[in-house]
Order: sequence, then structure tokens, then C-alpha cells
Amino acid sequence: MQVNTEDARTVRSKQALKDAALNFISHGQDFSIANLLEATEVSRGTFYRHYANKNALIRDVNQDLIQEILDQIDEQFPVARVINLVQERAAFYHQSLNMAINPSFYPELLRQLRQAAGYRLKQVTDPNVRRDLLYQGEVITAGFWACLARWLTNNMELSQAKLLREFTEIFRISIGANSQTALIWFNFEPLP
Repeated sequence: MQVNTEDARTVRSKQALKDAALNFISHGQDFSIANLLEATEVSRGTFYRHYANKNALIRDVNQDLIQEILDQIDEQFPVARVINLVQERAAFYHQSLNMAINPSFYPELLRQLRQAAGYRLKQVTDPNVRRDLLYQGEVITAGFWACLARWLTNNMELSQAKLLREFTEIFRISIGANSQTALIWFNFEPLP
């Protein structure tokens, strides 16, 4: 039985292109297709078999990283795990959240998180409560990512644990007596 080596080559070349694009973005470098080809030793024809253009490649890289975040979400948004993911790829997130090199990342991230929140709200039947929860979720989510962008800009001077405590203090203070708040979808527990 012959193994299909073309599939393995295809996977390797596509991953090499994505890795190179991720590296360029992480280092704040604008890059051309020629730069990618030189960095990966992939042919121009192979590039165009995978992607229509550089923006399609960047969308693919962005989607991989957004999916990493979405994969962490079960019934709640795990704040500590997401902070950990961001720290692991701090250079990429710094460039992308601060819109220096990768301005399409943040709006797409928010769109997909909004979509995930919408799925969680399907069981809420009262349209007014649903609307309120959506607005609250938007504020919390945008605030979270804005704080992470600032944290990255400040070279992650706060430890992950201290940053998590700051988020907990900022967002938990508004819970009050009302249990119908979007905060129920956010898990502020530290990593084990």
C-alpha cells in the first residue's frame, strides 16, 4: 500500500507558510509573498495552491489562534486559561490587539466571541433579559481584551495571577444582588 506523500507535503508547506506569517506578524514586520517564499522555501505555485493572496493566509493564521481561544470555552469563558494562551504568544497578541500589523484579528475575534455568547443565550426566552445580557457580555469582553492589550503594551509587568485578581476585582464588583448578569459566563478561577 502506497502512502500519499503529497498530502503530507501539502500539510507541511501550508503549515510552514502559516508559521512564517505568524513569525512576521509577531515581530511587527509587514511582509510580502516573496518574503514568505524566501523564509519557507515554498514555491510561488504552492503558495497560490493554498491561498489566493497574503490576506487569505493571514485570515487562516488568525482563525487558528481564534480557534485556540474558542476551544477553551465550554460553559464559561475561562479568563485564566485565555490569559495563559495570550502570554504564550505575547508578541503576536501585542501586534494584533494593538492593531499595529494585523488589524483584522481583533474585530474577527470579537465577532466570533459574540457568536459564541449568542449560542449560550439561546435558552434565555425573555428578549429584554437576553438583550441586557448581550450588552453586558460585550462590555465585559471588550474590557477584558482592552486590558490584555494594555498589559502586553506594558511588557506584562503584572504576573498572570495579579492580572487575574485585577480582572476579578474589576468585574466582580458589579455583580451585586442580581444573578441575571453576563458575568455568570466568565470563569475567574485561577489555573490549578
